[in-house]
Amino acid sequence: MPLLRTGRSAVPPDVESAPPDRHSLALAEVLRTVAAPGKTQILDLGPANGANVAYLSRYACTLHIADLYRTVGAADGENEEVLERAFDRQIPQGTFDLVLAWDLFDYLGRTGLQALGRQLAQRTAPGGLLFALVSFHPRIPDRPHRFQIVDPETLRYGDPSGLERPAPGYREPDLIRLMPGFEVGGSYLLRHGVQEYLLTRRQRAAADGDEAEQDVSDRV
Repeated sequence: MPLLRTGRSAVPPDVESAPPDRHSLALAEVLRTVAAPGKTQILDLGPANGANVAYLSRYACTLHIADLYRTVGAADGENEEVLERAFDRQIPQGTFDLVLAWDLFDYLGRTGLQALGRQLAQRTAPGGLLFALVSFHPRIPDRPHRFQIVDPETLRYGDPSGLERPAPGYREPDLIRLMPGFEVGGSYLLRHGVQEYLLTRRQRAAADGDEAEQDVSDRV
């Protein structure tokens, strides 16, 4: 199973680009987590975005940038253990209350998503939130969007490349199986064919038992 989805093709010239701003149903809950009492530790798996840094600066939070897509690209074709070690090096050490995965899941094969899930489970506080967007379309841009928080109900889908690749087509049962350290706390299907997920880090004892059971089932 490939770790990185490939098979790029050009978007037909007569297909217009989608509007850059999209309504979000989950973002308000994400920002409520940021606004919670105490200093929220946020892990952003996307690239550094000055607009998001400025937007989040109004809250008492610390933002850590991982930019994992570059790591995934560098590990393309490697096995799961190699990719997991790459994630381990790239993701900052610490315990995070909120993880912004954006649309990174769409650019990982199943083994890659499973490896990422293990790393995030180790670094996300019990009850912590993971925000992810998964496409329902058969094809997606050839690289992740550069998301910008416009307001509590709007995300800007930036940096279109004009190229496409096949989408992995993940659905909720896939996420539950591949990321047993998390449970689905919210799921919102948007009109433009994207599913927003709010995944919650499960309590350690239950999650560790499920992960051990998952490892055994994978070997059967």
